[in-house]
Amino acid sequence: MEKVNIILRKNVADFLNELVFNLFENDYFSNEESALHYVKKIYDFIESRLPLFTHKIHLKN
Repeated sequence: MEKVNIILRKNVADFLNELVFNLFENDYFSNEESALHYVKKIYDFIESRLPLFTHKIHLKN
């Protein structure tokens, strides 16, 4: 399988970085480290699993 480079838009990276603090502040996680670990798993999914999904082409009518 060919290597796929994933480039996140700045607003996506900013959202994920803010998500760590929002998850912690809203008591989804008891500490920031757990929230950070959760968001890291999202990054890992984006980098390793997302390229495996079939690309859909949307046709305009």
